[in-house]
Amino acid sequence: MTELSPEVDSSKFETLVERLVRGTPQRNIVWSETPRRDAFVTILGHGSVEVSRCQEFDDAGSPMEWFELIVITPNGQVVERLSSIPNLSGMDSVPFDARKLAELYRQARASATGANDVLDGILGELSK
Repeated sequence: MTELSPEVDSSKFETLVERLVRGTPQRNIVWSETPRRDAFVTILGHGSVEVSRCQEFDDAGSPMEWFELIVITPNGQVVERLSSIPNLSGMDSVPFDARKLAELYRQARASATGANDVLDGILGELSK
């Protein structure tokens, strides 16, 4: 199992995910689509955070799904990679709670695609 760099306090990642989950629905955090399918990014002053849904097939052909969070410096260097499935396919990642990453992914996707605005518009039209 990959461990966090010794100088990185693991509780900071818990706090980061919690604040992103709390701030996204309030629109304090704005997410954008990335060139990668099923990946969304928020750009902040001291770096950016990307959250993605990943899919792969195991040896038996069954689909596997996991979520990943990547913390990136303003220069584009990956600081840390958290994943709900550690070390899959040799990826250097730190294990993290799948439910929390899945919730963050859903919120980031809704923010980036404007899903709530679309639904509000449709509901407004239907209420007339």
